[in-house]
Amino acid sequence: MLHLLAMARSVNVPLSIDDFQKVSDRVPLLSDFKPSGKYVMEDLHSVGGLPAVMKMLLAGGALRGDCLTVTGKTVGREPEGSAGSRSRAEIVHPLSKPIKPVGPHPDSARQSCAGGRGCQNHGQGGIAILRSGARL
Repeated sequence: MLHLLAMARSVNVPLSIDDFQKVSDRVPLLSDFKPSGKYVMEDLHSVGGLPAVMKMLLAGGALRGDCLTVTGKTVGREPEGSAGSRSRAEIVHPLSKPIKPVGPHPDSARQSCAGGRGCQNHGQGGIAILRSGARL
């Protein structure tokens, strides 16, 4: 979140913590990745990576399949043939059984970051307070 806010600001695109809150309120938490979680990206790769997650989200109606990706394929065609070597539900919970019904709440970061500090929300609630690029 911190990096996206900084990038948006650098190119004069309006983006605020409120925008993240709106998305977080609609999107379930399906995975538990580090730094505060149990899994790393290698674990996601072992279950088919992002294409496998995209396939699951498409099947559940949570992702539009008609949008183009950078490859020129539609989102609906991108995950074709994806497969992994482990059970996906171990790493990425199905939409019907999320870890939490909504994602992390950026509001906790806003409350913790008064006085011009930047904050980084670590997964399920841990927040690192940053000032001038250094952790406090």
